Amino acid sequence: MIDKELMELVESIQQLYEQAFMFYSPTVEELCNRNNVSQKELEYELDGMLSFCQSDNMLSLFKRLCRKFYKQYPETVASYIMTYKELYDE
Repeated sequence: MIDKELMELVESIQQLYEQAFMFYSPTVEELCNRNNVSQKELEYELDGMLSFCQSDNMLSLFKRLCRKFYKQYPETVASYIMTYKELYDE
């Protein structure tokens, strides 16, 4: 019984990660294709994405945004990278 409930929970979490990836993919694409992104816009998206960075797909989107906007907002991006490391690095 517990194994079945645990598997259902794992499947639900995986579905949530997939939904988050599908939600953020077009947003990241749009931001990366724009010439003008405000620091607030970047922070808003990185804030939302940070909770899902256990997923490799979401982590790739997170890294893409960080790489794209590092030169424009180095302190902001560095702060989010440090937060990621605090949350997920062992």
